[in-house]
Amino acid sequence: MRSINPVFICSLLILTPVNSNAGAINTQPLSFGRIVISNNASIGSYTIDYLGNISVTNHFRIIEAGAPAEFFLFDYPPNSQVFITPTVIQAQTSSSPFSTEQFTLANLTSPSSVFIRTDGTSEINVGGTLRTSGSGSMNYSDANYTVNLQVSFNF
Repeated sequence: MRSINPVFICSLLILTPVNSNAGAINTQPLSFGRIVISNNASIGSYTIDYLGNISVTNHFRIIEAGAPAEFFLFDYPPNSQVFITPTVIQAQTSSSPFSTEQFTLANLTSPSSVFIRTDGTSEINVGGTLRTSGSGSMNYSDANYTVNLQVSFNF
């Protein structure tokens, strides 16, 4: 069994009013850590929710646990409510070096909204679910796998 290093790159879209200085920084990308796929005869899933809880099904073996993406929001109006919308914009991963099998980022999780502190800041986590193909092929290469996602912050 070879270990697989899925690394996920987050694309960030911030939607704020034109006259606002509000912003967000992705301080940690969504990462599923280091894993091994022991069998690909059926679809397996690996979920890290936005609270950091981990669950796996069918053939995922975790070598090093991953973590949800972390975002730092700043310069928002104090005590305002910010609505979070994470979106999968590229479901299939790409890998380097190339692998004939790719993972699917099935969904993303986050709180639906947060309230900004009196200093104009907040932190938000975004989790997700990674799935195997279930094709029966064991061609997941020892590689870094990436996928793009988008997170919108609206207030």
